[in-house]
Amino acid sequence: MYAATDRTIATPVFPLVLPDQDFDLPERLIGGDPRPLVDHVFARWGAEPCMLPDAVPSIAAASPPPRRSNASCEDYRAAASIDLVH
Repeated sequence: MYAATDRTIATPVFPLVLPDQDFDLPERLIGGDPRPLVDHVFARWGAEPCMLPDAVPSIAAASPPPRRSNASCEDYRAAASIDLVH
């Protein structure tokens, strides 16, 4: 997947490739202000905009604590590196 990915593919799915960036850039972006990422995902993923706009503030407010955010990012980093070998 990563070898064939270019800007055309990566731009719409950046939330999927953001977490595998070097430590601790994604953790800071997600933890500092998760609302823009949540808004992006709910506005652009799927055939229609988010059907539950009232839920978006609650989801953004429930962003994971730094340790959980780091664990999620590390999982993505593994998928983009060592997991490709296996």
